[in-house]
Amino acid sequence: MKRDQDLLWGILAVLEASERGDENDDSIAAALGKTHPDVSFEAIRHHLLLLDDRGLAVPHGAGNWRITDIGHDAVASNPAHVTQMHTKLNQ
Repeated sequence: MKRDQDLLWGILAVLEASERGDENDDSIAAALGKTHPDVSFEAIRHHLLLLDDRGLAVPHGAGNWRITDIGHDAVASNPAHVTQMHTKLNQ
């Protein structure tokens, strides 16, 4: 499966915007349905694992994910892209 940078940033945007501090697989997929309607659950799961490999997000409990401090730093270093993703997610 090819890596999709836009999907990786989209997942980080969802996790960054989480009011609870973590999100489960289903809520991440539902939020991404607004910006990535044709992406499969398997692709989202694969990209979550890629974020875990990079230390940007980690599994937290059964099926939940949270953004790490490094993930917050990555979001802060690319605010324009993440702001655009937040705007799309909140439409």
